[in-house]
Amino acid sequence: MSHRSSRVACSLAVVCGVSLRHIALIFSSLCLMPITQASIKRWSDAIGSNLSSQEEMLPPLLAIPPATECHIDGDYPRGTINWVMVLKDEHDGILLTHEAGAEQGADARQFLQK
Repeated sequence: MSHRSSRVACSLAVVCGVSLRHIALIFSSLCLMPITQASIKRWSDAIGSNLSSQEEMLPPLLAIPPATECHIDGDYPRGTINWVMVLKDEHDGILLTHEAGAEQGADARQFLQK
């Protein structure tokens, strides 16, 4: 199996957050290649061994400037009568939610300042 395929399997394991048995099933279904749990474990260990230590990763992450812009959306989800403000990242993933009484006013301002 190619290095690229093994990285796809490991990425699926991380993104899906599932066990080795489940990722083997997902990978064999998606790529039509039977794969064992032991193989996935070996590949994930091999890929993880090339990563930097926590002490080496921290300074570059702390050097990233804080976000000054973000996408804020609003919704009235089921089960609540209040409006919910949703802060999303560039990949449309939800970072933070805030339930407010109204779309405007003091409740909304409190969330925006946070």
